[in-house]
Amino acid sequence: MLLEKPVSHDLDEYDRWLPRLAAIASRIDVAYNLRFLSSAQRFHAAVRDGVAGTIVNVLVDVGQYLPDWRPGADYRDGVSARRDLGGGVLLELSHEFDYLRWIFGDFEKVYCIALPTGQLEVDVEDRADLILSGSSGLIANLHLDLLQRRPRRVCRVIGSEGTLVWDAIANSVSFEAKGHVEMLFSEPEADRNMMYLDQLRRFARVAQGLEAPLVGLSHARGTLALVAAAKRSATSGAAVSLGEGL
Repeated sequence: MLLEKPVSHDLDEYDRWLPRLAAIASRIDVAYNLRFLSSAQRFHAAVRDGVAGTIVNVLVDVGQYLPDWRPGADYRDGVSARRDLGGGVLLELSHEFDYLRWIFGDFEKVYCIALPTGQLEVDVEDRADLILSGSSGLIANLHLDLLQRRPRRVCRVIGSEGTLVWDAIANSVSFEAKGHVEMLFSEPEADRNMMYLDQLRRFARVAQGLEAPLVGLSHARGTLALVAAAKRSATSGAAVSLGEGL
C-alpha cells in the first residue's frame, strides 16, 4: 500500500489500526512526495555534508491561499477546510514535519499557536506558528498558513559557516555567507510530476520486497505524533514534550 499522508487525522485512531498493519509493514510506504523533489534531495545532501557548519536554527515559511488550490471547486467543501474531515493547516502541511525529521532528526518539545483568522470561512486553523526544540540544542521555527496569495515554501538553515536556503517553489538551494550568495542548485523548469513518478517507481520496488519503505509506519507515526503535540500545545497554551502520552 502507498498511503496518502498523513497516515491518519488522529493519533489514537492510527494506533488502533497499527497492529493490523504491522504484519505487512514492509510493504507499506507513506506518500511524502516532497522528498522526491530534486531540490529537496540536494538540500538534504548539503545539510548532511555540513555546508552550513554547526546548525543552530532552522526557519520554515510555507503558505498558499487555499481558494487557489483547486480552481473550479468550492474550497470550503474540501478536506483541508473541514474539521470533520481532518482538515487544518497542521495536518495539511505535515510535509514540513516529515522533512524536518528526515533531515534533522527527532524533536523533543513543541510550542504552537494555531488559530483560524476568519478570513476563509472555515472551522479549522488556517495559520500556525511553532517552535520545535531538539536534544542537540537545535531550534526550528515554523510558520504555516493557508493564506499567502503568492505560494511560498522556504526553509533556511542558519549555521556557523553561513545560511543554506531551500526554495521548494523555485526548486533551488543557495548558500549565503559574508555578503555573498552562491547558487548550489537551481532547476526551476523541472517537471514537478517527476517526483510523483519517482515515488511510484520506488514504491513498485517496495511492493516487490526489493527495497524497504522510504517512509515506514514508525516514522509516519512520529510525524503524526509531532502534529498531535502541536495541537495539544495550541489548546493548552503550553509547550508539550513528545513523550507526553504520544
